[in-house]
Amino acid sequence: FLPRRGSRLRERRCSFANRVRAVNKHAFLDHLRSRWQAHPNLSRQLMVAVSGGADSIALLRGCVFLAEECELRLVVAHFNHRTRPGENERDLEWLQALCTQLAVPFVAGERDSQASTSSSENELRQARRRFFIDTARSREIGTVCFAHHADDQAETVLHRLCRGTGLAGMTGMQEVIPLAEGIVAFRPLLGLPGQALRDFLSEIDQPHREDPSNASSQYTRNRIRQQLTPLLEQIHPGAAANIARSAEQLRESLELQQRLASALLNLVLIDAGPQYVRLRRQPLAFAEPLIARDALVQLWTEQNWPRQAMTRAHWQRLLAAAQPAGAACELPGRIRAERRGEMLVLELADEKSS
Repeated sequence: FLPRRGSRLRERRCSFANRVRAVNKHAFLDHLRSRWQAHPNLSRQLMVAVSGGADSIALLRGCVFLAEECELRLVVAHFNHRTRPGENERDLEWLQALCTQLAVPFVAGERDSQASTSSSENELRQARRRFFIDTARSREIGTVCFAHHADDQAETVLHRLCRGTGLAGMTGMQEVIPLAEGIVAFRPLLGLPGQALRDFLSEIDQPHREDPSNASSQYTRNRIRQQLTPLLEQIHPGAAANIARSAEQLRESLELQQRLASALLNLVLIDAGPQYVRLRRQPLAFAEPLIARDALVQLWTEQNWPRQAMTRAHWQRLLAAAQPAGAACELPGRIRAERRGEMLVLELADEKSS
């Protein structure tokens, strides 16, 4: 007995519908959906940065699946680094064909042809960043979406630790951060391991491109990915995810610390001008030193004073000047701090008098 043709067609349609429902319930899409729901004020006019690799293709396909539900209006942006002549162009053609298939607008840019093929990681990053910002501005796009995930977050934290960083650097990449005026970078996948993205692609039978430069030991991050992270995973399975989770917990603590510092600065600030600041000395002197220092860091930023020149020793001398028996001190940028009764006065010396 053979079913009639209409019956087979209904079965295929039913099978397809069941598969779509199964994909829509995929944990990857649940996570991506939750991140959009957590940021209702983000612009839904969205540019997805796509290289063609597994991570960015997973992000693109996820956004396409959720476009109608989350009211996303998508544009794909691809940057040709020109580091692999011939292969870069094949990546671009493949991605352009995929975007045509998905009915998603596609825009491509490339690094200056006069630039050296041996450009540093930072030079490549800056060229790519300029392209994304310029493209977003020209198309009036408010959100640029990147596919960084938990493994990338762990690599970032490890890289910064190796170079030497403060607590802020140890928090890694932020999920939402200003990219330029009116444009934000959104990294919705920071809470997922890279394997979750590859599993999603496998589930929907979506191929991707492999970049051979990811296997090169020329770049520091590649060496961390190839050597250090696997070693940590051998020592403690789940190490990368734990590092990413710790970075998020540290960020939450730092955000609270910054709010306390801001409140303290509002309390102690009497008045300020381009050349001076007057502070209430006593609340500053008796505040927790960590919060007091952060309040002064915020003040330096607001005054546009040379914060990078201030060392830990400078901040300590400045806080000591606020104490009842504190002595005046000279600080970078021709700034002098001295106690005057119940005030701590900061003055920027005139260049002629210095």
